[in-house]
Amino acid sequence: NLEEVTLNEGLKETGLETFGYCYALKEINFPNSLETIGQRSFQNAGLTKISLPENLITVKGGAFVSCASLQEIILNENLQTIESNAFQSCGFSPASQTLLQVLSENAQAQLRFTHHSYMLIW
Repeated sequence: NLEEVTLNEGLKETGLETFGYCYALKEINFPNSLETIGQRSFQNAGLTKISLPENLITVKGGAFVSCASLQEIILNENLQTIESNAFQSCGFSPASQTLLQVLSENAQAQLRFTHHSYMLIW
């Protein structure tokens, strides 16, 4: 019953379904070296909150799909791509789901979080 994971510094990408179906996984600590979160890496995991590292550029399709307990995500300023369905069926509010859909459809959009508010810039 894996509940918390700290990924090693130097890791560039998480692989396909690396932690998929780890229902007990509540917390993931990403290294700053991480550039890509792979397809379905955390599908159906029990994560409640994630903070994406500074150097993350891409969140691939379905990376966090069906993480029903996921209530909070902190994006970084360097994030360039959120592929389709990356956060589908998560525990976010409908407004947050819509915002993430807009981001995944428009790679030029940037999202900057300050505490719990955000500003979308095209």
